[in-house]
Order: sequence, then C-alpha cells, then structure tokens
Amino acid sequence: MRVGVHVDQLFSRAPGGIGTYLRELLPALAEADPSLELVAFHARFPGAVAEPRLRELRGLRGLRVEEVPAGIRVLYPGWNLLGRPPLPEPLRALDLVHATNPAAIAPTGRGQGLVVTVHDLAFLRFPGLFPRAWRALYRTGLRAAVRRAQAIIVPSRHTAEDLLERTRARAERIHIVPLAASVERGAGEPERVLERLKVPRPYVLFVGTLEPRKNLVRLVR
Repeated sequence: MRVGVHVDQLFSRAPGGIGTYLRELLPALAEADPSLELVAFHARFPGAVAEPRLRELRGLRGLRVEEVPAGIRVLYPGWNLLGRPPLPEPLRALDLVHATNPAAIAPTGRGQGLVVTVHDLAFLRFPGLFPRAWRALYRTGLRAAVRRAQAIIVPSRHTAEDLLERTRARAERIHIVPLAASVERGAGEPERVLERLKVPRPYVLFVGTLEPRKNLVRLVR
C-alpha cells in the first residue's frame, strides 16, 4: 500500500505539536508495517528553511520525500476551495493521502483514499486567537475534510464531540486515536537535568508552543 503523508508542519519555524505528531507517526508507521510504501510530501519552501527538515525525513528508512512545486500561499487556498492544483505525477499513484491537519486538504484522484487528522477545533471555539488568514484556511479545510475524507482521526472524545456538534461529520467516520509521549525519548535522569539547569522548585514543565490560546498564565495561577 502506498501512503502519502503531508508534512508541511515540519518546515515551520515552530513545528509545535503537529510537528511532534509527524516525527513520531512516520517511523512508527514504517515499523508497524514494513510493506507500506511511505511518501512524505511537502510544499516548496526556501532552501534555508527546508534543508534541516529534509535531512531529518530522508534519514528514515523506507521513506521517500516528494516536493509539490508550489508554495503554501498558492496550494492551501486552491486545495481547500477548488481542489486544485492536483498533486504532481509521482503522488498520483498513492493509495491513501493523510492530511495531518485541516489547514490544507490535498486533492485526491480516483481510487485514492483520504484520511484527515483534526487535533482540535480551537479555531472555531476561540476564533479571535487565530490570524484571519489561517482561520479561513482551517474553516475551508475542515469543510473539505468533512465532505471528502473516508476517515477523520481525532485525539480525544472532546474533539470528536466538537466535530459532531459543529460540523456535518458522520459519526462512523470519526476515529479517536489518543496521543501519548514517546516511551523511548521519555527516559532520562530528571534530577541531573534539574541540577544542571538550576531549575527552582516548584516548577511547571510545558513543552508546547508559547501562544495565548495555551492559557499558561491561568495554569500557573
């Protein structure tokens, strides 16, 4: 089976939670089923941004990397609203396309399946926390996902309920797949790290992106 995974988030200056999701998902898929032909595809990004991420991707055994020859300003609105431009020739042989967030839903051809991961609906629940352009992309992408995807993956029952309440998604197409920390990378010596960094106690460890919607001030208070 040939599976394409959209990995643009890895090219962001702050890849965030979706970047971590991709870093864990790709090697896990390769290990779970060695017969899979995995293709990581991405929009065109400036070389200085792209090269470190491409090295990371190409280091994964059995993974092929393909570039879609256009930038996100062309691809994302076109994909979500018009279903164009189509994926380039090397990607048209894919059996399944996985959009790992609803900002951009790549067009699929005849016989190609589509899976979309929706991590949350914060852009609908708290629209003021998102730039207008990204809010529009998420909204149009979510509509495309609900209309076209054979399966929508969510990390929690809360997000599943949000989808059912706020969209026309069909319950039988929603699959709850909880997220978890990597067991291997989680092992360490916390006391030595705390001592080396001179971290005062008590402390709060936060590993997400620093942005208002994370509500860290309220958490600390």
